[in-house]
Amino acid sequence: MSSDELNDEEKGTNLLVAMQLQKRPEILTKSQIPHMKTKKNEALKQAATELEREIRKPLTISQLMKKVNNMKTRLKKG
Repeated sequence: MSSDELNDEEKGTNLLVAMQLQKRPEILTKSQIPHMKTKKNEALKQAATELEREIRKPLTISQLMKKVNNMKTRLKKG
């Protein structure tokens, strides 16, 4: 699915996710050091909670990571 095929709601959600990533860059870290994993999990919880409030739909941490990973894949293909 190209970015042209995304509907307005998906584009809006992607923008909100991107803004959360900008505020919380630790979400993108791959580090497995316990301190960084804890920091990443806290950032994910905060981002998911904030996004739930903004889009008015339930959003789990795994759903948020799926969105982030899909966005990264689209950027790589871009």
